[in-house]
Amino acid sequence: MISVCSNMEKLKIYFVVSHPIQYFIPLYQRISQIDGIETKVFFFSDETLNGGVDKQFGVKFTWDIPLLEGYSSTFIKNRSWNPSIFKGFWGLFNPGIIRELWNLPKGMVIISGWHFSSYILTYLFATLFGHMVAIRCEAPGYKEQNRNGLKNMIRHYLIGSILLKKLVDIYLYLGNQSREFYRHFKVEESRMVFSPYSIDNDRFKRSISSLSKSHERRKLDMEVSEFIILFTGKFISVKRPLDLIRAFHALEIPNKRLVLVGEGNLKGEMLDYISTHRVERVHFAGFINQSELPKYYCIADVLVLCSQTETWGLSVNEAMACGLPVIGSEGVGCSDDLIQNGRNGYVFPVGNIEALTKSLYKIALDKVDRARMGMESIKIINGYSLDKTAEGIVVAAEMTMRKPGK
Repeated sequence: MISVCSNMEKLKIYFVVSHPIQYFIPLYQRISQIDGIETKVFFFSDETLNGGVDKQFGVKFTWDIPLLEGYSSTFIKNRSWNPSIFKGFWGLFNPGIIRELWNLPKGMVIISGWHFSSYILTYLFATLFGHMVAIRCEAPGYKEQNRNGLKNMIRHYLIGSILLKKLVDIYLYLGNQSREFYRHFKVEESRMVFSPYSIDNDRFKRSISSLSKSHERRKLDMEVSEFIILFTGKFISVKRPLDLIRAFHALEIPNKRLVLVGEGNLKGEMLDYISTHRVERVHFAGFINQSELPKYYCIADVLVLCSQTETWGLSVNEAMACGLPVIGSEGVGCSDDLIQNGRNGYVFPVGNIEALTKSLYKIALDKVDRARMGMESIKIINGYSLDKTAEGIVVAAEMTMRKPGK
């Protein structure tokens, strides 16, 4: 149970985000349930609220979970001359946030990044109007190590010396890579608060508990005895889905199957490889919406993410909540936090097909050990729950209430 210090006035927590994102909604709902907190979410776009065409999946979709229920929210008019969340920095220009910040009771404003002009407006005017400002973004530290050139020098100055040092009070980090990002910019440790990247673990656990692996496999014409490897994500180059197909092809075990959930512009290349090399038992499931995803975690024996770079990888959270071992590349941001070699899965170097194949073989080899790994996944992911995330945000808000000024 999350509690707010009783001797404090009600905490005001405001979220400022680009648009309703399905993974974030349960957090807003959870914080809205906490006594002693007033919260509101400000959206800069409703572009994907009713679905649409995903630019990378390349398919039409409609969300099958409610995105605006259980919390207070408002949409700020986007006055961009080229409006879209997909049009870069100036795709969102919402000067109406200035009036909203002026009228709000003083509180903590949580901003999800800096990649839209409206985010910069929010930092500037939330600071000017006396709110405390927190940043909670996905940026991983490892991506900062090899940046060079004039453009990156300017970027480093603007983010490190202006944004983070002058306009932010509290730094909410999602995991180890997120913390390393702030450390890279010399942020004070005392101003960092852990607020892990989480999903609604309980929803996935409830869904899995009502499903039968053998029954769900039979529904998809798959054998109960198969070793099933699962990929969920976009078929795009940064996700490296072909790495998994190559490793699956090289995996010398009987009765194996690869299930690929998703769509994307690499699908043709993937199909060509499968056809050319006569790779059997590869199942393309297509785009699967949120409520149907647990069925695919239910039929699987292991989840694999091969990404070149991945700021986090929430499908790892989902798979672990469903009791699966996981294999992730070193480019997957959550590998540092969620995947422990030999305990609940394996981490392999990006692009190393041989290492990925060996990891798959280890998990396929021993069914009992695979079950043990799945149980360990559940233990680990329990520390990355909505309650833990909300708890970090509450701690940060209490810190700002105690702080007399910048």
